[in-house]
Amino acid sequence: MSTAMPFALEFFAMPRMPARTFAVFTSLEPAFGVLSGLFLLHERLSVAQVSGVGLVVGAAAAAAWSSQVQAPDEPLPN
Repeated sequence: MSTAMPFALEFFAMPRMPARTFAVFTSLEPAFGVLSGLFLLHERLSVAQVSGVGLVVGAAAAAAWSSQVQAPDEPLPN
């Protein structure tokens, strides 16, 4: 259930929101994992681990926001 529920919710949300917004929310998943571990399991990460999560989230968000929306190509003449 711990994998199936979030996966099902992502598939439910994907067609209902813009692709960039969905990509940014998806890029925040590692941060939510860290917060869940902190509050539910009382696990603390080192500074290097937290900065690694921050780099992953930042890179994924930057990639999502820097991608340009491409217009569909014109159809090829027959």
